[in-house]
Amino acid sequence: MTFLIWIIISVFVIACLVKPIYGVALFFAIRILIPECARISGSISLNTFLIFVLFLFFVKDLFLNNRPFEDRSLLRNYLGFSFASLICLVFSNYTDISYQFNSIVQFFITNMLIGILAAYYIKNQRDVKIVITVLTYSVFITCIWTVIAFSIKSNPYVDFFNVFFNYRQDKLFDESNLMMRGLYASSGTFVHANGIGYFLPITFAFYFFILKIKYRQVYFILLVLISVSIFLCTKRSAIIALIGFLVAFFVFSSYSIKKVKYILIFLCALVTFVLVVEFVPSLSNLKRFVESSVFFWDDNLASNYGIGGSTFSMRLMQIMYPFVEIKDNLFFGNGFGWTSLYLINNPFHPILFGFETIIAQVVVTMGISGVFLWTWMFWMSYKYCSRYDDQKLYYKLFLYTQLTIAVATGLSYFIFFSLYTVLLSKIYLLKLNK
Repeated sequence: MTFLIWIIISVFVIACLVKPIYGVALFFAIRILIPECARISGSISLNTFLIFVLFLFFVKDLFLNNRPFEDRSLLRNYLGFSFASLICLVFSNYTDISYQFNSIVQFFITNMLIGILAAYYIKNQRDVKIVITVLTYSVFITCIWTVIAFSIKSNPYVDFFNVFFNYRQDKLFDESNLMMRGLYASSGTFVHANGIGYFLPITFAFYFFILKIKYRQVYFILLVLISVSIFLCTKRSAIIALIGFLVAFFVFSSYSIKKVKYILIFLCALVTFVLVVEFVPSLSNLKRFVESSVFFWDDNLASNYGIGGSTFSMRLMQIMYPFVEIKDNLFFGNGFGWTSLYLINNPFHPILFGFETIIAQVVVTMGISGVFLWTWMFWMSYKYCSRYDDQKLYYKLFLYTQLTIAVATGLSYFIFFSLYTVLLSKIYLLKLNK
């Protein structure tokens, strides 16, 4: 396995040497297809190392080859957010300031820096097409494997990586918890179903936009595969995000023949799905799970069906209790990264469990200032990716999907939002020759 990892790194370096945009596209593929537990050493993950390699090429092109950074909006947004986070850390109730300082740096490198590098290297229509092509193949592969893993009720591919890299399996990622909803939760090529449950809804929103710009059958098939995979990962938050996106699109988009076509396709797919789960006995668990997801506020329904996971009342508690946790410092909280530090020393928080919601993560770590700071971050990201398009609906729907999924799963996979934000901002290049 170590040999394979170094082959991947070598291929990545060669791709960057040929043309850095190939490195950007290849990073998309590696981040999606290689489980995030892959590491080159005990403290450095494969993804972090690849970002560092691409950053070296960025420094070379920026300073030695005198290639200016033409698109600096995202750079200013991310640097401003990181600098403000450092200021908030000074006034927080930190217990280990060096750990929390490192957490800010690590979050910037693993979730924001790659977005900045992508914004630098994607400069024309050809670059956009290269990245989207590689991304399409990668999403297609991970969706196919999601279906296969669900079918065989096992994920030997991810299990092999977990065992080889001695990935720590705590209660949050315990395999037995994957059956708590009466169904096997397929994680695809991700370590846990939470990961793919975060990735798929915003990927659906992105490709829905791509399909609008240029209809291709492959994009339509991919949207169907993504939708199926969302149900097979059995994350109710992902299903709610998907349904919410579709409902918002049908309600707020303007009338057109294409919209009617989408509605008819959606209704046909919905009727087919209902008939299949209703008359196939082996899918009775899936039927109960989907019903409990659609009516997510009804805890009694989930209880009667034997569906586990966070209940609606638990989610409400997780929204309110973070303010109790930081009652001594409401404005700045306990410090960036405090939630991770807490989970290292404790198995779970008695009320907030794994701090998996965006409210718990933001309020506990940064207090009320964090709410304002992250609101500013998402707003500036929306302004960045929609600046070249007068039709703002799809960008709003993308942001809405991101916030919906983050409410339930937090910000652990913010990297995908960062990368998709850059791609959406470059979509105007494709539309020049629509």
